[in-house]
Amino acid sequence: MADYDFSRIDMTAVGSDRWEITFSDVPVGFEQRIRISDPNTCATDPNCASTQNVFANGVLLTRVVDTPGNGTEPGLAFAVATDATVTP
Repeated sequence: MADYDFSRIDMTAVGSDRWEITFSDVPVGFEQRIRISDPNTCATDPNCASTQNVFANGVLLTRVVDTPGNGTEPGLAFAVATDATVTP
């Protein structure tokens, strides 16, 4: 796996069931990996990692990948094109 920086970044609540974060420096044309830790998913994932209903630029992320954490934890992968189009 490539060397990814998995620093914690908090999201902002934009409703009772929706959270957002904006990144302005996502490298274009390279696989990105993100792990969403959500206490609401602890019942279905021992790491509390959410891999459902996660979107990037309006595109549903569907490709589950490994991410580092307390051992290997599930995350989601995507790539961004120069026009900000996201490919899951």
